[in-house]
Amino acid sequence: MEHEIATMQLVATKMQVPVPWVFGYDLGPNNGIGGPCMFMEMVEGTTFKLENHIRKEGGIWGNQVRHLLDQMVPLAFEISTIKFDGIGRVQFGKLPHTLDLVSYHELSALLFDNVSQYLENRLDCSGASTDEMLNGSGHGWMEADVRQKEIMAKSIYQRATRQLMKGAQRGPFPLQDMDINQQNVDLV
Repeated sequence: MEHEIATMQLVATKMQVPVPWVFGYDLGPNNGIGGPCMFMEMVEGTTFKLENHIRKEGGIWGNQVRHLLDQMVPLAFEISTIKFDGIGRVQFGKLPHTLDLVSYHELSALLFDNVSQYLENRLDCSGASTDEMLNGSGHGWMEADVRQKEIMAKSIYQRATRQLMKGAQRGPFPLQDMDINQQNVDLV
């Protein structure tokens, strides 16, 4: 949660991107609530989320897609103008009112300075290779059970990651908001 709060504060102070202002937070486990919490302003908008619309209508089409892209692309682009020398997460610095870039992975002290390092770490975190398990399975996605679908998805992820590593680059790296998704976007 600290990373989320620090990132929201960074974006709020440097950009015109609408993010809720965080009034206060407590990251400790013994705060009377039972775990980390934050108190933030409510951002104006409808409660009719894109995710609900897609589920109800079976998707979005035509003018709705254009309208959505016209709203989201400029925001994502503006956020990406904040750049870092490494790949990691934003957290509060050791000095008051400062922010630091720290390791992306909780268990590692590594701050990745190129895409290849980051992708290699993601591959290591995804577990053993599933390529051998898929060969000869004879199942397509529609016929596969849940476990087989997990194996297929993991294999696709691993293959795509290996392909991306071939053209790996060094920084600077743009800030990305992984929260711009169908759960957090309104179709107004």
